[in-house]
Amino acid sequence: MMGRPKWHLSGQTKCGRVAKRMRDRERRRGRWILVVMAALCALLLPLTGCGDNTPPDFVLSLGTDQPAAVSITQGGTQSIVFQVAALKDSAGSITLVLSGLPTGVGVAPGSATVGIGSPQTFTLTAASTAGVTSTPVTLTATGVSGNPLSSSSITHTQTLTLSVLAPATP
Repeated sequence: MMGRPKWHLSGQTKCGRVAKRMRDRERRRGRWILVVMAALCALLLPLTGCGDNTPPDFVLSLGTDQPAAVSITQGGTQSIVFQVAALKDSAGSITLVLSGLPTGVGVAPGSATVGIGSPQTFTLTAASTAGVTSTPVTLTATGVSGNPLSSSSITHTQTLTLSVLAPATP
């Protein structure tokens, strides 16, 4: 019994080698495409901002009609307005906290989540026993975008001064 012709076996082997080479080329080409795509992404994404996971940036300032120096009478209240504006078309929200209050002066809310582009009003309340300040006290509003414990969070501050006054005597 005669087997298959020798040329058939060698042809099959040659076809197998050609098919293997083609598969290897495709794999290398696939890897090359992945390398090129990764390089493009690494270069282009930071430039275009696509896929940017950093927190939104913002500008924190006093409200439009808010003076940089305010006073409060013992037993009285005073409102302070801060404005949060977008920087480079940012959107989202920030956490805003007011600190540096003198003894006997409280603030509500204690902290606030503010949408970028929105104002935030804090109400100061001075106890009737709050100490009268001889010089203005500096208050600091701190706004944080992102996780405050993360190194990628963005923080901005705005200051103003506060004086606590005795009530006028009749």
